[in-house]
Amino acid sequence: MIHVNLLLTDRHGHAGPDLRHLALAVGGIAMVLVAILGVGIHYVATASNLRAEERLQEEILRKQKEQLAEIDKFKQEKKEYEEKIAVIDRLKERQQGPVHILDEISRNLPDKVWLTGLQQKGGDLTIKGSALTIGDIVVFVGRLKESKYFSSELEIKESSQTKIADQEVYQFTIVGTLPNGNAKAAAGEAS
Repeated sequence: MIHVNLLLTDRHGHAGPDLRHLALAVGGIAMVLVAILGVGIHYVATASNLRAEERLQEEILRKQKEQLAEIDKFKQEKKEYEEKIAVIDRLKERQQGPVHILDEISRNLPDKVWLTGLQQKGGDLTIKGSALTIGDIVVFVGRLKESKYFSSELEIKESSQTKIADQEVYQFTIVGTLPNGNAKAAAGEAS
């Protein structure tokens, strides 16, 4: 008959390999597997958290880009409004020049002088009119030269005597330039 020894002893009765070593080896392998499994789970959880954080950061970035687009839109609108305000301011300035010039001419016009034409191109000014005497023309030019709205370069370019309705009158043309600031304002240019 055959005997099968299920005990861990050899034929001579000596004990076989130590079970403690085997248990330690199996326990060590189990611990390594548990550690690897733990590290794997940790990496999977970390990767999942990083993906969630990435999605969150992308959403934040998208919102910030929308806000930047709105800010750019507001900046553009602000620039447009500032340009419109500047145009309005320039128009107000342009109105003032011609108004002051016409007011000065009206205030300084002698009783026996009347105007037939007034032309202003840039800073050049031409005034045409009629007067009963040469002295009235000279007084008119003198008054305009004293005004801050006209330069002292105003002069009578031509004058001639003519008869209108049985009355001798002098027709005249006065030419000159406006001072720099008033020329720009009167011409409608930005000061």
